[in-house]
Amino acid sequence: MELLITARQTLKANPASTPHRRGSIALARIAIETTASQHPEFVGTRIDWRARFIALRTLTHPDHARKGYYLWSRCSNLIHYHPYRLIPDHTKIEHLLQQTQSWIETEQSHQVGYIR
Repeated sequence: MELLITARQTLKANPASTPHRRGSIALARIAIETTASQHPEFVGTRIDWRARFIALRTLTHPDHARKGYYLWSRCSNLIHYHPYRLIPDHTKIEHLLQQTQSWIETEQSHQVGYIR
């Protein structure tokens, strides 16, 4: 959650700045990756992220895994530079951060209740 707090602070520091907006999105993606990699089945493995989210479908609720993959891929797409494409404004990024926080809280509760 510290990463999301830092992401919000980064966005709030200068909401009109493209680097600040991209930075906050990158922090959200790192938060998703950190949370997903702490799942007991993934600790110590080297699996690409798409495969992790596919595996999460069997380890958690499929809709939860799809939401995680959507958020991760959305963040990944937004942090890469695409000419002639504008990055979302700060309100849309804040909404993305809220969705990410909700997903992380749910994932952490799944991890606590997970029995191997």
